[in-house]
Amino acid sequence: MMRAYTIILQERVTFLKLKEYRSTYHQDVRDYVQTEELLRYTGTPQDNIAISATTPTHHSILVYEKNQLVCFFALDEGALKLQYSSEPSAFVLRSFSTDARYLRRGYGK
Repeated sequence: MMRAYTIILQERVTFLKLKEYRSTYHQDVRDYVQTEELLRYTGTPQDNIAISATTPTHHSILVYEKNQLVCFFALDEGALKLQYSSEPSAFVLRSFSTDARYLRRGYGK
């Protein structure tokens, strides 16, 4: 899955690419910075990638801007979605985070 989106962030236009995790992105994920404070509120990319490896309904998504991994989230299309929606094609957004070096730049808006 690779899609490019044009997003306006803080009065600027940027291009973000969403990529489903593959092992070729391993180093980018290793370099992703999350502080202890941020980890109180979200799961790590590594934990979600491990879940995705064994659960086909759990998708680990990397968000890139100019070849830099800036955000991560997981899309869950498993039974959990039924707690929130009766829509059969719905996904639950899980574990959204922004690399600590890129906070306050509008990626989470």
